[in-house]
Amino acid sequence: MTSCYRSLAGLLLLCVMLNGCGAGSSDSGTIPDSAENTDNTNSVTDNSNIEDSHESEESNGSSENDNSEEEQEESSEEEQQEESQENANQEPAEFAQTPLLATLPDNTAVDLGGYTCEDPQGDMEGRCGGITDYSGFVYDRHRHQMLQFGGGHATTMNNSVMAFDFETLSWSNLYTPNSCDDMSEGNFNTETQTWSSTGYPSARHTYDLMVVTETTKEFALLRGGGGWGYCAQFEMYGSAISHYDVDQSQWNVLPIDYPWTGYSSAELDPIDDVVVVVSPHKIHIYDPNSGEVLTSFSHNQSGHLSDSRNLVYYPPTDTMYYFVNGGSVFELVIDREDITNSTLMPVEGINGDIPEMIETGFAYDSSNEIIGGGVRDGVFYVFDPVTQEWISKTINYDETGAARPGTQAFHSTDYDPINNVFIYITGLADGRHTWAYKYKN
Repeated sequence: MTSCYRSLAGLLLLCVMLNGCGAGSSDSGTIPDSAENTDNTNSVTDNSNIEDSHESEESNGSSENDNSEEEQEESSEEEQQEESQENANQEPAEFAQTPLLATLPDNTAVDLGGYTCEDPQGDMEGRCGGITDYSGFVYDRHRHQMLQFGGGHATTMNNSVMAFDFETLSWSNLYTPNSCDDMSEGNFNTETQTWSSTGYPSARHTYDLMVVTETTKEFALLRGGGGWGYCAQFEMYGSAISHYDVDQSQWNVLPIDYPWTGYSSAELDPIDDVVVVVSPHKIHIYDPNSGEVLTSFSHNQSGHLSDSRNLVYYPPTDTMYYFVNGGSVFELVIDREDITNSTLMPVEGINGDIPEMIETGFAYDSSNEIIGGGVRDGVFYVFDPVTQEWISKTINYDETGAARPGTQAFHSTDYDPINNVFIYITGLADGRHTWAYKYKN
């Protein structure tokens, strides 16, 4: 700013006399100690006037910058909302790709081996693989891993959180599950549906009722306890929401009488950091930060939705899609001004290779801006919300191996944006193998 004075000797002299050409303020914008420690109001006022005159002259010489600043102020709110949507599924840069997965060709899957887990002590060996029964897993974008919880009624009572590691390409227990001896009625907390000796939630079918939250970065189960299992021959039903702090290895269970059924579908809304739950009759909004159900309202689609379905957020249009089956897909348009004005309507004109499915398991592919999954008999299905078209792809794989891409187990699939692959687990008939599939580079 002082260059305008240097060309004018008289003004320069005046500037020096008034101590206003840099002596009153440093390059860092701080006031020198001499100015801070005096109560010389007139001196400060004079310096402020000179700075104002500098800004005025600079402003007159750069009106384009002023206009730019005004435009930025006017559009700041718009840009913030757009940025929130763009960043909703973006990952921190520090996560490295896994070469085997990142270099997969289009429409190709690779077998990552049989599912591995730790059985509860006293249970039958290998039964812990039944954790996929009526359950799934979700992507943890904060730590670049998949997180899983499930089992329950008539299957394994493995109540550990399972994690898929993209370095080892395998699953492991994040903690030792309760032993079968622990799973007695006397050790069961009916209010929280946890085992009193450890505080761990009991195993249960999780369907599509798990999310990883944004602000707290916790793994949340939005379904309470379930029925009997092989280690626990008594009913464990209840209403509680469980939050797992992955970094602290700590469960926090909230005995909330939530208003949705245990067969509902949930998805994180990353823009407002709330969980949207679609049940057969209503839409519910749960705030994972306060642990409160904020509101519930009718979606006017009673009788058209089914139990044990799948809800997926689609960032390009800030919309969610609820999959009943291939020919019955619903679009949930979120009203950001008044969430209770959000609408759930069937997608009309669905075309293409419409899949038939008993249960749905899909995820958003951010590289290709499609929703994919639903693997059945070695075929991967893609739904394009823009064209409302289904596309089927017979999966390419190494046929010299013993494993086949097969059919995914229940809801057991999600997408890894770092490597641009879907991870899924096949069912018991296909050996319970973990597969990585790339739709398109």
